[in-house]
Amino acid sequence: MSLHAQALVVTADPSGCGERLVRELRATYETEWAAEAGHVTGAGATCELHSWPDGLRLDAFADTDAALRGIEDVVKRTIEHIGAPERLHVDWYRRPAS
Repeated sequence: MSLHAQALVVTADPSGCGERLVRELRATYETEWAAEAGHVTGAGATCELHSWPDGLRLDAFADTDAALRGIEDVVKRTIEHIGAPERLHVDWYRRPAS
């Protein structure tokens, strides 16, 4: 997968945020959360999740722009929905192709 986008969700509970995200999406996507890391995979894209001291790091990968936008959108909407009352925000940044 050649396209890459990244975001850092600033939260006091990055592990809890990652766990809630995969629990919310597991009916529709392949998901995993264990040992402070996980992923959401589906529709030609994957989003890797990593719990960091400052928040939950998100790395999305896909072969097409449409697939990357799709995983960015579903992860963003879900995190912003489950983040209450913390009011979490996801701002994706495209990374250069390697």
